[in-house]
Amino acid sequence: APATSTAPAAPSTPTPATATTTPSQSSIDLSPSPSASTLDHEHLLDCGTERDTPALQQTSPSSLPRILLLQRQSDRLLLNADQLMHSLRSHFGSQYRVCFSDRFHSLDHAHQLGILRETQILISVHGSGLVNMLWLGTHAVVLELFPYKFHRPSYQNLAHALNIGYLSWKNPSFAGTRFHAEILNQFPHLSEQDKRSIRRDPQTIFSSWPANLYWINQDTTVDIHIVQALITQAVRAIREGRSSTLIPPSLLQGRDSDKTQVISERFE
Repeated sequence: APATSTAPAAPSTPTPATATTTPSQSSIDLSPSPSASTLDHEHLLDCGTERDTPALQQTSPSSLPRILLLQRQSDRLLLNADQLMHSLRSHFGSQYRVCFSDRFHSLDHAHQLGILRETQILISVHGSGLVNMLWLGTHAVVLELFPYKFHRPSYQNLAHALNIGYLSWKNPSFAGTRFHAEILNQFPHLSEQDKRSIRRDPQTIFSSWPANLYWINQDTTVDIHIVQALITQAVRAIREGRSSTLIPPSLLQGRDSDKTQVISERFE
């Protein structure tokens, strides 16, 4: 209830940490949680079985590094995520625990940090899930998946700043894409001609917020063979201690690069 007295209040006891303070690394408990198997059964984090991960027959789960694939829940979905996971487990299950989560944010922070500490390769479609690279260990690699006709360097730049290896894949196929026309119907000021223009031209994201939402939130079918090859490249670089060399030069040059950076900051 609001204070009714005009007398000055006694100074409050300072709290250990506020929104403007950064806790030291030693204050964060990153130890693996004893209830990890319970979380697996609750499908918040699916790391497969011994059949999926042959290396588990010879070693404990905590001694295996992870490949972690993050799926969004309602937009920018990976349409063939199940097939991708099956392929990754078939090819890398002897070296890694290949894990999948579409509700990673539902885990408490201690679990998230413990999982990320054990993750060597983080895979996600373009979006805020890639901010999790902040908590990856040394010699880690991020693989960013881009929808059709869409690219932004935001997370490539973050990986570069963190000295984390970075690889990307861009969907080249309209046939491998599912757009959501209903996104444009949320904006009554758009005429039918405006909507047609947005659907036809991905460059409209540079001048239109509805266009940005339309193009960024498409669902994507990934090329499993290419993604598998990229992860093979990442595994080799990690093994040789040169994962940070995987950061490629910017895909955009000159004026287009500058323009995309401005749009990235405005529309992220």
